[in-house]
Amino acid sequence: MRGLFLTMLSIWITAYSLLALDVQGGHAYTLAAGDSVTDDLLYFGRSLEVNGWVKSDVYFFGETIQVNGQIGDDLLIFSRRARILGEVRGNVFFFGQELQVEGTVHGSIRSMGERIQLLPGAVVHGSVFSGSKAFVLDGARVDGDVQGGADNIILNGIVNGNIRFEINEVTFGEQFKSSRSVEITFYREKPASIPNAPPNLIVHVKPTKPFYRHPVKIWLGLSGLLIGLLFISIFPGVNREMAQIAWQHPLKVGGVGGLFLIIMPVVTLLSVIVLPLMFILGGIYLMVLYLSKLLGASILGQWLMQQFLKQENPGKYLAFLVGFFILKAVTWIPYLGTLAYLALAFLGTGALLRVAWRQYRGTEEGIGMNG
Repeated sequence: MRGLFLTMLSIWITAYSLLALDVQGGHAYTLAAGDSVTDDLLYFGRSLEVNGWVKSDVYFFGETIQVNGQIGDDLLIFSRRARILGEVRGNVFFFGQELQVEGTVHGSIRSMGERIQLLPGAVVHGSVFSGSKAFVLDGARVDGDVQGGADNIILNGIVNGNIRFEINEVTFGEQFKSSRSVEITFYREKPASIPNAPPNLIVHVKPTKPFYRHPVKIWLGLSGLLIGLLFISIFPGVNREMAQIAWQHPLKVGGVGGLFLIIMPVVTLLSVIVLPLMFILGGIYLMVLYLSKLLGASILGQWLMQQFLKQENPGKYLAFLVGFFILKAVTWIPYLGTLAYLALAFLGTGALLRVAWRQYRGTEEGIGMNG
């Protein structure tokens, strides 16, 4: 869930500057060479190509982006694929599938995705953090630190800072150079040999801990379990109604919930001019965000008991426990666990919003009839 947390955090931080920007959208947009944007650039669409100059930040939400020109400040990317051939004078924040850098980044790179590649010609004056399946440094130069976690990494370039990675597999190329510390932590066991390993290499082994060695996770799990049971006991009718709504229209309900969880932080920060309203909206958002997975687990448990145990009215507590522990078990599976968590969080949020709307409409109609 680290990717989801960083995504939300980035939206909160950057929403302050969304009041003055150039908004573009559509199938594709190209900023031609010689053209410029004097404000921030926000783009929603399929593809964006920057051949000109953007004075300030660029926010991209789409499928592919390619930077051949210059960006005067930070670059925030939510996309499947991104390629930087030109120059970014600020930092790069990437959340997606693949990031390729062959140009110059004057700030740092923060990447959460499937693969990040720093290829020949790439120069990063700041540091690099990679939380990805694969990290490749091939013919590139990084002046700051390089750190993160990955399944496998390839180091075949120049790093002037420290290197700290937690990995399963590492490959050192013949062009690799680093005058600072190189610390590699293997998840399971140290390989018998590491070809081309630098003399300053420090190797650690971090064996996988059994679940009972994670006290924080146990505490969070127990607190979630108790809060979920408390919610069901106080609002039993709401719990059943949420499950019925989610079963009838799962895609629609989940879509509404996902939209709320993504857009609500932006709306909250845009209300900064009215501080009490901002705190109220922020509190509501955090409460819904926490309850969403618990409500989704309850919906899952009721559905499973009806489908496989043929119980028309499954016990509310037993159904929640079934869904809760299944969700906890699935979250230990890489990738699948994250998808299951997001799906149930979206579904639980959407169902809660739908029930709240029905309650509001019912109260409104009752007041109208009494009047």
